[in-house]
Amino acid sequence: MISRFLENLWRMSYDSPTIDILRNSKYAVPVIQSFHLFGITLLLGGMVILNLRLLGIGFVQVPMGVLARQVWRWVIGGLLLAIVSGVLVLCRTRRATRPTTRSALRWWCYARPLRFSS
Repeated sequence: MISRFLENLWRMSYDSPTIDILRNSKYAVPVIQSFHLFGITLLLGGMVILNLRLLGIGFVQVPMGVLARQVWRWVIGGLLLAIVSGVLVLCRTRRATRPTTRSALRWWCYARPLRFSS
């Protein structure tokens, strides 16, 4: 079921006019990759802030609950930005149609629910 869904998604996204614009544009990929790196930076920066607080090195005056709520918005925003821009860059290339890429993403889709169920 997930395999068919992913294959249909790849076909639809690879043939879409939006991806065609990205494929033929000179500046689209560097801009999208910049957004991707910015999203990863937000995600990792939030993790660093929380880990510094847990270690007692930084942000000691701020209660952990308050700090976590403030950082959580940035972390989720960075994660969503990284996922969306990563999918755009992946769909732009022919790598998305390779069997190894599809099987890796299929296994990732299978593993995500299992990670959070235990």
